Amino acid sequence: MTTSEHTGEKSPDSFESFFQRDLLHVLRELEVERKSIRNTLLYPTIGLGSLALLLVFMLPNLGIQTLILTGITGAGLFTWFKTKASREFRSEFKQQVIRSILQHIDPDLRYNAHGRIKRNEFMASSIFTKQPDRYHGEDLIGGELGETSFSFSEVHAQIYVKDSEGKRKLQTQFKGLFFKADMNKHIRHRTIITPDIAERFLGDFGQQLQKLNYGRDDLVQLENVEFEKLYAVYGTDQVEARYILTPRLMERLVEFHEVHGFAPYLSFLDSQVHVAMPIHRDFFEPRIFRSLLDMESCRVYHDDMELALSMVDELDLNTRIWSKRPDSDSAGLKQKAT
Repeated sequence: MTTSEHTGEKSPDSFESFFQRDLLHVLRELEVERKSIRNTLLYPTIGLGSLALLLVFMLPNLGIQTLILTGITGAGLFTWFKTKASREFRSEFKQQVIRSILQHIDPDLRYNAHGRIKRNEFMASSIFTKQPDRYHGEDLIGGELGETSFSFSEVHAQIYVKDSEGKRKLQTQFKGLFFKADMNKHIRHRTIITPDIAERFLGDFGQQLQKLNYGRDDLVQLENVEFEKLYAVYGTDQVEARYILTPRLMERLVEFHEVHGFAPYLSFLDSQVHVAMPIHRDFFEPRIFRSLLDMESCRVYHDDMELALSMVDELDLNTRIWSKRPDSDSAGLKQKAT
């Protein structure tokens, strides 16, 4: 038996029992389809690869640029065929497998495979200061955990940058899970927390660079040394920022980095918290060239969901630290903080 930390209710059984009872027979049916798609892609790929090698040996004077162009074209065609061939399969997998795993975690959670956190919600967080030029997302999950309403999805935001030759190219601005939730707390100002690369690698000099971080609010100085090695905090109100970032919350964010190996971005404004978890891989996607019958692969989907849901506990969002009433007195807030 496993206990859900988020709902306070006991799950009916372990993930292993759930996999054997509810998932395995579905996965066996999908596995037949996966192998068919794999073969559809594999044999033409082997044939084209063999033809390319034959041309290289028969026509050794082919220019390197021609070979590179041929390789890029082949990779593009492969990706196009793979996407087209697996579109229906991906949809079936998500509806039958991903939805089932989510219901195992909490039957009240909602899932939309084609939904996403909207672009305007992404920008409203103020975590990223530049509007993305391309924005894509999927696998929207939402619901209520305790008194906290939340939603999250996979997001991939890209921006155009110029390389050393002045040519524009797309660069990833953010890729990972983007989480937003109602804080149940009234916030008058804005507090942004970002992974602190400058402080981590440049020490005191990095801290001076933080103060020159254009487009950000004033730097907030805190007294948790371990926290400040990992994060930089910017805010429009120093008192409220320190009140939000309690010693326990800073400890939790340090522990989160130690456990998961990355530091998330966070913002607190308009009585909402946004969390951007940068993880550079696709979520909830079936692998065409790997068996679906591997329980550990399915456990990864389960753990990814639990990672996002854990934010409610990590940030202690169900605890009402101060009132969410719009008539809350900021002077009272300052008095409490001192």
